[in-house]
Amino acid sequence: MSDSQISNEVIQALRERIERETPWLQVINLAHGYVEVKDTHHSNIHVGFRRECDWQDYLRVIGPQVDRPHARGQVVAHQQVEQDERLVPLSKEDRSRGR
Repeated sequence: MSDSQISNEVIQALRERIERETPWLQVINLAHGYVEVKDTHHSNIHVGFRRECDWQDYLRVIGPQVDRPHARGQVVAHQQVEQDERLVPLSKEDRSRGR
């Protein structure tokens, strides 16, 4: 296996992992040994990663993405359940029991 084949396999694997684990980073190009992405959470800047450690360093620098739609939905849903439980009116029986 040649160095270019190994490099292409590594780049392809990195692309797949980026797409799977960081959906706000939209892969736009694979060229010259880099995965080029557009960071949709940070002014659509374009960033290139040659290795997984480059991608991990970038994620450490920008911090956790708490604004991901699926994460935000889970937080809102959890808060809504807590609010709903507090707002449920007590029946006469519950009030007489001291609940």
